[in-house]
Amino acid sequence: MRTLIRFVCAVALAGAGALAPVAASATAAPAVPAPAAPAAPTLTDAKPTFRVLVFTKTAGERRSSIKAGVDAIRELGKRRGFAVEATDDATRFTDDVLHRFRTVIFLNTTGDVLDAGQ
Repeated sequence: MRTLIRFVCAVALAGAGALAPVAASATAAPAVPAPAAPAAPTLTDAKPTFRVLVFTKTAGERRSSIKAGVDAIRELGKRRGFAVEATDDATRFTDDVLHRFRTVIFLNTTGDVLDAGQ
């Protein structure tokens, strides 16, 4: 289930233009040489085009990589023009709060982190 959620989040970010296209599989031989990768975008101070909520609550082991993951998503947001808000507070999962975000990323969550109402 966690893999499916990560895949759905990646698809949502890619659809919003926040992720660069994924290269073809390493096992597939390209018919023609691949074009040069575009230059990395520079950091932007423009107003974010959308918001992402990064949820990091754990009901089990709390991984040390969570901070690095949040930092990486924030950096991606700066480069691709979206705002990032990170929380481990499950009470934020209400209609009033979630309507402000285009997508929610469950980052290294463990165990049952939401109740039935959330």
